[in-house]
Amino acid sequence: MAMRLFLFLIGITSLFGTTVPIQPVARPGTTDVRLESRVNAFGETVHLVRGLLVNNDDVAYDHITVDVTLRDPRGDSIGAGFGFPVTACGAGMLPSFTMQPGDTQLFEALISNYEAGAALDGIDVNVLAEPHRASDTTAVPLPTGIQQLASREVVAVEWIDATHLRYGAGCYRDLFTDYDWFELDIESGREEAITHPRAEFVNDRLWRTIDIDPQYIPHSAIRFEPNGSRFIFQNHLNAVFTAEANGDFIRGLYDTSVLGNRTLQGIHWLGDGYFVAYYFGAYGDDVLYYTANIDGTRVSGRPTNLRPSRIVPGATPDGESVVIAATIDDVPGYYLASSFLDRIAPLFEADPPGNNWPPPLVVPLEVGSVIYIARPVNGDARLQCYNLATRHLNDLSALPLRLTSSDRAVWASSPDKHTIALAANGVDGGLWRIRLDELPPCE
Repeated sequence: MAMRLFLFLIGITSLFGTTVPIQPVARPGTTDVRLESRVNAFGETVHLVRGLLVNNDDVAYDHITVDVTLRDPRGDSIGAGFGFPVTACGAGMLPSFTMQPGDTQLFEALISNYEAGAALDGIDVNVLAEPHRASDTTAVPLPTGIQQLASREVVAVEWIDATHLRYGAGCYRDLFTDYDWFELDIESGREEAITHPRAEFVNDRLWRTIDIDPQYIPHSAIRFEPNGSRFIFQNHLNAVFTAEANGDFIRGLYDTSVLGNRTLQGIHWLGDGYFVAYYFGAYGDDVLYYTANIDGTRVSGRPTNLRPSRIVPGATPDGESVVIAATIDDVPGYYLASSFLDRIAPLFEADPPGNNWPPPLVVPLEVGSVIYIARPVNGDARLQCYNLATRHLNDLSALPLRLTSSDRAVWASSPDKHTIALAANGVDGGLWRIRLDELPPCE
């Protein structure tokens, strides 16, 4: 039988999410509870209560649901809802999702019968869960050379130097300013919460300067070059531009005649301002892409003229060659293609992963280059390396990725090319350090 756990929360919460400290009186508890409004897919404004479940108990829980009631100053109900644990992007967890002792997890409850502007004085949260004995299985150790740095839903990684990085946790669909940012010393493990150093430029003045209407701000997909002064963005018609941090010196990359029916999914930075921009509709779709420089210079041909990829493409540091996955002459595999000429060469045969896996990383060496690849092999995530000089595919290590079709993983190579920071969102999300010097050589 399910155990009903009653939690009464006292707080003053506005529609815009400001909340006074809330103290739970039962466990598992919640924190950071707030009321939000959102426009759904049908253009309707809906109200949700969001918060963080915190398991301070010494047992694990699954089959977790949440009942929420909004109270006015007299204690009368002015709205109610029912919810579940969710990911950072709001995807509901399966009933089998388990919160172990010490775990935290977001929850959302859709509220009905609430009129915007009604006096709100408190929120009652009732958590219903089935207690289970905490897992006593021994955690599988990470492979040699791989170290977990964080267990949040990490969606962005930016290297500062060879031993310091910043990472953003949250939903990949949100603006980078909505992520929770942290700066991390990977040698000492010291971490601190920060505001992204470019967040100060993202304000009303910037949106006016680049002519983005407030309702289309979430669609802009603004991304700054790591440690740089320019950014890339799209307007409401999916035309793509780059600009300086204050919005000046705008340079157009592609107009709506090229990308009008597609929206930017992400940017993979190559270094020195070069990047791969990629587009797809949903998991499993082909990926369209182009390479360019943040100064507004195109490198590749038009994205609609390039061979589509089954994966998010990687690229050489200058963006002139791309690593894609495709089926050519009935042979599925990885290929090295020119980004502006009709030239393509096979690398190796393989069934590619989905478009939610990290793109291939092309790393130049003193002689030649190697390509690091993350992909599933016989159902297990593996790190592999293809040596362009020897044309040999090396299997290096297992990877701690357990991606569902709604999860995404990204990675970035350190400036000295000795380390890869691997990140993923979802239930099994996190941030990991891959020490390449501790792995087998890429021969």
